[in-house]
Amino acid sequence: MTLLLARHAQASWGADHYDALSDLGHVQSQLLGEGLAARDLRPDLVVSGSLTRHAETVDGIFKGAGWDLDVAVDEGWNEFDHENVIEVYQSGPRRGVIDDDVFLNAIATWQSGTRDHEYAESWPDFAARVAAAMERTVALAPSGRVLVVTSGGPIGSSVSRLLTGSPEGWLPIAFSCVNASLTKLARRDGNPVLFSLNEHSHLGEHVTHR
Repeated sequence: MTLLLARHAQASWGADHYDALSDLGHVQSQLLGEGLAARDLRPDLVVSGSLTRHAETVDGIFKGAGWDLDVAVDEGWNEFDHENVIEVYQSGPRRGVIDDDVFLNAIATWQSGTRDHEYAESWPDFAARVAAAMERTVALAPSGRVLVVTSGGPIGSSVSRLLTGSPEGWLPIAFSCVNASLTKLARRDGNPVLFSLNEHSHLGEHVTHR
C-alpha cells in the first residue's frame, strides 16, 4: 500500500470565510494534479476530509490531472478547529488579526491538557480522531495507492506517530507542510515507512505555508 497525504491548497487565512480556497489555492491544487499525473500517480482510492478547502482541492487536482474518480469523504481527516482553540486561549471570540505568537501560544495551551474541558475537541480527542481515520483508510484499501486530501494537523500527527510512536511531535511537521504538498507513506515488509515529507517541486514559485 502507498498512501499519499496531500495538504489542501491555500485557504483564505484571516478572512471571514477561511475555509474557501484563495485564487492562488485554486492554482496550487491544479498544479498538484498536474504533478501527480506527470508522475503517473493515479490513485486507486481518493479519501478527503469534509471541509470546503478539501473538496475544492480535490476538484483542482482532478482538473489538473484530468481524472474523474469517486471520493470517499471522512471527517476524521479534518483539521482541528483553530478558531475554537484561539477563542479558549483568549477567553472569548477571536479579536482582530491573529499573529503567530498568539496562534502558537493558543496551540500550546490546547496541547498542554490544562483546559481540555473547555474545547469543542481536546488535543487527545483530535489525535485519536486522526489515528482512527488512518485505520479506516488503510482498511478501505489494504493494497494499491491511496490519495488522502487533508490538512497540516492530521499530516503532522500521522507522521509523528509513525516516526516516534506518539502524535506529540506533530506541530513542527504540520508547520513545515506547504500548501498542496505531498507526503508519502508506504509499507515495507508489512511495516509503515515514511518515504518522503512535504514534496512540493510541482508548485514551482507558487509556494505558501498558509
